[in-house]
Amino acid sequence: MSNENAKPRLSIRLAGFLIIAVMLFAAAEIFSSLALIYSYRLNGTLKDDASLLSSVTLVNKALVNLRLLAPSGKTDQHTVEQLPHGHGMFAPDNVLGWSVRPGRYTMNFKHRVNSYSEWEVLPIKVTINDDRSRWTGVVSDPAKPNIYIFGDSCVFGWGVNDEQTFAYQLQMARPDYNVKLFAVAGYGLVHNYLRFLQMKESIRPNDIVIIGYADYYDIRNVAAPSHLRKTDANLKSQFPGGIDGRPDKSTPRAELKDGDRLTISLVEQDCDVVVDYCKQPDPPQSFLTAVSARLINEMGRSAAAQTIVLYTDGSKSNPVFSGLDKNIKVVSALKEDFGYFIGDTVMDFDPHPGPYWHYAISRKLLSVMP
Repeated sequence: MSNENAKPRLSIRLAGFLIIAVMLFAAAEIFSSLALIYSYRLNGTLKDDASLLSSVTLVNKALVNLRLLAPSGKTDQHTVEQLPHGHGMFAPDNVLGWSVRPGRYTMNFKHRVNSYSEWEVLPIKVTINDDRSRWTGVVSDPAKPNIYIFGDSCVFGWGVNDEQTFAYQLQMARPDYNVKLFAVAGYGLVHNYLRFLQMKESIRPNDIVIIGYADYYDIRNVAAPSHLRKTDANLKSQFPGGIDGRPDKSTPRAELKDGDRLTISLVEQDCDVVVDYCKQPDPPQSFLTAVSARLINEMGRSAAAQTIVLYTDGSKSNPVFSGLDKNIKVVSALKEDFGYFIGDTVMDFDPHPGPYWHYAISRKLLSVMP
């Protein structure tokens, strides 16, 4: 055997040894981290927090370095394609900022590891009724009482099919009601309050009004500058052609003026237009809390129906609840309120809650309904 042939083989062996060594090191770090994590879950304490942090940090670094070996240098790409093409499901609205159009839609949630990988596609069926509610399984019967549900994308069921939303599950469990899902992606309490006002005359005493709420609604309600900056950046990445191609050019802003007077106005969501506004600091949390409580109370006071607040994300110490009228029932549906894990998402396609979460939420609501 010549020296020329021996040198390449030696290099191959050395490279193989180094790869195996890196893999063994990463495996050891992962298993040690898992052991610490499970110890924490079982015992509730960690003797060496630094060990956990260092192990997790090393594992994260190892995983990041391995993923950077992908030819594109980019990982975890996501996009959503809406069918049919042409006009979208969302439409501009002079009162709400944006709303949804009636129709049947397919939302193709797409994911791939890098630009050289094939797209994985998760098709989701979304049906919007003529009254702009999402389909919940049956044709509405005027003789039956109604359950009106307001909220954001989580309540709407972004990323799950019509038949997987908790509203659909409610409808199947309570056929003695018409379940009407009026939640819309991106909405806060201020949007839902305005939508509620449009239909409050049709709400009867034997109806039920369910208002979705989470801590992150607070900045949406007042169109806080930080929220506008983040939303503007996200929308511009989705609509590079400019704001004219976006359905949600503006958003409603709720304010309390003269101490207690509730006012609502529209604010453009383009920070290139409302430059000075976007540069301002957010209002103090006490103001955000007061606005959120006021919007919920206004809905509870304006309808004779039973009002339920469905609390889906945040802290149980949220001061909003201490400011609510006593006749408003709060249903806490945080992860810790369940005896089982409901933290599922729409797999690798979208971070919104998945079908198991929706089923769990439906059971939570059924437990408090008359």
